[in-house]
Amino acid sequence: MKIQSLPFDSELFGYPVAKQEVIGDWNELEFLKKAEKFNLVYLFSKSPLYFQDPRILFLNKKIVFKKSLKKRKEIDHQVIRHSKTEFLPSLYSLAFQSGAYSRFYVDSRLKHQEFEKMYTAWMDRALDEDEILVVNDFSGMVTYSVEENEASIGLLAVAKEKRGLGLGSALVHAVEEESIKSGAEFILIPTQDTNKAACQLYQKLGYTKVDETYVYHFMKKRLV
Repeated sequence: MKIQSLPFDSELFGYPVAKQEVIGDWNELEFLKKAEKFNLVYLFSKSPLYFQDPRILFLNKKIVFKKSLKKRKEIDHQVIRHSKTEFLPSLYSLAFQSGAYSRFYVDSRLKHQEFEKMYTAWMDRALDEDEILVVNDFSGMVTYSVEENEASIGLLAVAKEKRGLGLGSALVHAVEEESIKSGAEFILIPTQDTNKAACQLYQKLGYTKVDETYVYHFMKKRLV
């Protein structure tokens, strides 16, 4: 059982961060010995973990939805590609809204703006790589990436006052269209099992759940 140090997260948060993929038998004592040199460790497991140490906290189940991109979709006229030359604080506000069920937001022990730092970094990267689509009045946005024949959606959000108008569906369809143009044959969307609205939307749009992962955080101590 090997713990992998995460240099990017460590630099972003200002303390040692690592992750652990639990494969096979779970040994809590062995894990705790290896985790002691890190302030924060992400734990991922395909089955529930049983533990006694209160520094380990279950946060949610990560759900991954998948859809084959065999049928072309017409891109919604409300959705456009955003130019990275224009800085819009509203896009970052939407990014934060997209993380309402994120483990970085749900874990109340993270008191040093870890959630804001991580989601800002994700938005910065999406803008740098020109991988963001927005509703033309900037009331919704989605980030995505395409690698070879696989596309994936990152952040998806619609402003609270515009929800229920079909903008979430329009954004997903726009990503599908752009992904097909880039040669993708299927698309993946990760979310959390607690995000019931998102899960229902993706299933309505023809996506199938293909994977789930139990997510935990270990914190060595409460940061002050």
